[in-house]
Amino acid sequence: KQKMVRVVAIVACCALLLTALALPQKPAQPVFFSMLFVAGLSWKYILSVLALIPPAAIVAWNFFLDDDKKNRILAVINPALVDEASSWQQQRGIIAIGNGGLWGNGIFMESGQFRYVPEVYNDFIFTYIGEAVGFIGSVAVLVALAFLCIKILCNGLRAADDMGKYICVGVFGMIAVQIIINIGMCLGLLPVIGVTLPFLSAGGTSTGTLYLAIGVVLSVYMHSGKDMLFA
Repeated sequence: KQKMVRVVAIVACCALLLTALALPQKPAQPVFFSMLFVAGLSWKYILSVLALIPPAAIVAWNFFLDDDKKNRILAVINPALVDEASSWQQQRGIIAIGNGGLWGNGIFMESGQFRYVPEVYNDFIFTYIGEAVGFIGSVAVLVALAFLCIKILCNGLRAADDMGKYICVGVFGMIAVQIIINIGMCLGLLPVIGVTLPFLSAGGTSTGTLYLAIGVVLSVYMHSGKDMLFA
């Protein structure tokens, strides 16, 4: 019976992994996996799933990913392998970040001077930040987002019950993974998959979901018995 449970668990994890590879822009995956990890999922299952990543990636590449998604991945590995259009936005984003230098060109410059990335207010908002406020401003934004993530984890550690802990860890996973993927996209380290930068990119659904998640985290904090928000 225990062997059957293990088989079912591994098959379920493989299915989730294939879904994650095929639809990497869905925010529910980091929430689910981070909650499972904190809930005490056995390392045997975790290592089993990690061992299945290479064959799962091969299956996803051959059966789930279309040519556009494949080109986005190849553009990160070697832009010369794909046509210019597949890596154009990412390359322009890197140019915009480099153009900002250390201190940036100023956030109140004429809009025409920010001409490197079209529709910059969406997924590539970080490239505008890098151009407008430079390396120093970009680091400041990342520090603020990191502080938010750390505070969410601290609230989880102080939660009155396991449910509150799992909620905080899930929200942390959702926000942290979005930040990592978005910054990786803008720096040309990860393929472009349409993940927004939390609280900064345009998008009503994304922003609304994030604020709802933060509201739930604050609810966990209120029921933890603490009376100081930054304690």
